[in-house]
Amino acid sequence: SMSVDKNYRKQFLALLSGNTISQIIPFVLIPFITHFYTKEEIGISANWFSIVGLIGIITTGRLEVAIPLPKKDIEAKVIFSSGLFITLCITLLSLLVLPFSGQIADFYHYPEFKEHIWLIPIGVLSFGLLGLTTNWALRNRRYKRVTIGKVAQSLINNVGAVLLGFLAFGTSGLLIAWALSQFINAFMLVDKKDFRDKLWSTKLNLKAIKRVLVKY
Repeated sequence: SMSVDKNYRKQFLALLSGNTISQIIPFVLIPFITHFYTKEEIGISANWFSIVGLIGIITTGRLEVAIPLPKKDIEAKVIFSSGLFITLCITLLSLLVLPFSGQIADFYHYPEFKEHIWLIPIGVLSFGLLGLTTNWALRNRRYKRVTIGKVAQSLINNVGAVLLGFLAFGTSGLLIAWALSQFINAFMLVDKKDFRDKLWSTKLNLKAIKRVLVKY
C-alpha cells in the first residue's frame, strides 16, 4: 500500500509539473507574441479557438472521458473507435461552414476572419484526436508520456507562434502553431503497442456505436 501511495504521488507530481511548465512557457513568450501580432490578429484567433472548441466538444460526443472507465480493454477500444469515427464525421461536417465564411466574419465584425475559416476543420480534427489519445494514455497509465506531451505541445504552440509571427504569417501563424501542437501531442501519446494492436480499427458497426453512446 505504501509503494502504491508513493507511486501515485510520483505520478500526480509528474502530471502537475507538466501542467506547471506548460503554463510557464506562454507566460515567458507572451511579450514576443504581442510584439509580432496585432490586437486584431489575437482577437480573430480567439474567436477561431472558441468556434473550434465549441465544435470540438460536440466532436467526440464527450466520449473520450469514458475511455478510462471500462474494466475490459476491448470495451475501451470500442469507445476509442466510436469517438474516432464521430470525430471524422464531425470534421467532414464542419467543412459545411466554408460556404458561410462571409456571414461568420460579419457576425464577429472581423472581415479578415473569412480567410481563416478553412482552418476550422483542421482545428476540429486535432481537438478530437488529442482528447481521445490523452484519455487512452491515461487509461494505460502513461503519465510520463502525458506530461512530456503537454510540455511539447505548449513549446510547439508558443515557439511556433513566435517564429511564424516573425515570418509575418499573421493570424494564420497562431492557428497553424496551435493545430500543429495538438497533432504532435496526439501522435506522441500513441504507443508502438497501439500501432501493433491497430487501436483505431476495432470492428465497428452502428449497433456497437449506439451501445457505447447509450451506456456512456
